[in-house]
Amino acid sequence: MKKMFLPVFALVNLLAPAGIALADGQHAVTVWFVTFNKPWLCGGSDAPVPGSRCSEADIGNPDVEPAIFYATGGLTDTWGNLVLAAAVYESKVTLDLPDEVDPANLNRGLRRSQAEIHVIVRDHGHVVGPPLPEPPLAAVWIPLKEQITEFLDPGCQELGGDNVCVDVQFAIVPPGSGDGAPQFLWSDLFAFTPDEFGNLVKKGHVSFARRKDMVQAIIVTDVDD
Repeated sequence: MKKMFLPVFALVNLLAPAGIALADGQHAVTVWFVTFNKPWLCGGSDAPVPGSRCSEADIGNPDVEPAIFYATGGLTDTWGNLVLAAAVYESKVTLDLPDEVDPANLNRGLRRSQAEIHVIVRDHGHVVGPPLPEPPLAAVWIPLKEQITEFLDPGCQELGGDNVCVDVQFAIVPPGSGDGAPQFLWSDLFAFTPDEFGNLVKKGHVSFARRKDMVQAIIVTDVDD
């Protein structure tokens, strides 16, 4: 049995706002945190941006104590713009999970103030769900919940849908100092897709507030159609 440290997260923009009907061109988006709780053990050579020490290759290194977990999700406007907020706290709560649920033991959450955190923006494509009802109920239409809370949802091609669900952007919170001093950081968003990896996202950035046992993030993103 595996032990997991339960992350605490904040969700915003879960439902289409009351009074606003779903518009053509809106995308469903999720945001994920990847934490490397011992970044000083990361390889460093493939780190994607200056100041970071960890890369995708380090996710498979258990000595780094990596973790991947949901942060937040929501819907863009018709132009692809979206602002989301999320927070994660250090936690000592543990849950036992069977190997078939968590074979790689990636559910530790945030365990150390020195952790390096990667923020991943994932595009789930156009919103799918039940048929849009007639007014006035159309003004409070609720999208398919799984599209803004799951890594793969029924709208993704992998599960039989038509949408290409893919990680599109990332930002990085460099390792913390470990002394508990507050840090306020600003990071560009970078393209995640293979043909544009590392390129700046012109209208995207992430603001971070970091304290001893907590990291908050405000994600401003633009997901093109």
